[in-house]
Amino acid sequence: MKTCTGCGVSQPLDNYYPQLEASGYRSNRKSRCKACCSREVKHRYATPRGRAKKLVRSAQERATDKGWPCEVSVDRVAAALKCGLCEVTGLPFDFSSRAFAPSLDRRDNSLGYTDDNTQVVVWIYNSAKGVTNHGDVLKLAEALCGRAA
Repeated sequence: MKTCTGCGVSQPLDNYYPQLEASGYRSNRKSRCKACCSREVKHRYATPRGRAKKLVRSAQERATDKGWPCEVSVDRVAAALKCGLCEVTGLPFDFSSRAFAPSLDRRDNSLGYTDDNTQVVVWIYNSAKGVTNHGDVLKLAEALCGRAA
């Protein structure tokens, strides 16, 4: 049993995440229970700056894996998130919906994440674009609008 420093409740060790040591060895448990850790993370990502840090960190991981540069700034992404609108479609971001959650898109997919090449968009636009280009998404949208009539 261990007492959580967040909620003060004594709980079994299984209710705590392992604490990684510098060597990668899991010798201890975090001081906060899983529920408190989850609340803390949700709160952190609810702010524009917290969400921007998460988006940039994920972009850095993808860029490292692919050998691309990643120089997009957290400040630039946070400013776009504060605006609250997709930089391409103008749709509002919805943090409770995956489809309309913010996502980082590279305008030119052959280049890395830089402030000039990165736009903050709704996830569904980025997903539709994939590895193609904006023109292809417009062609798809026009076809969909034509069928909806």
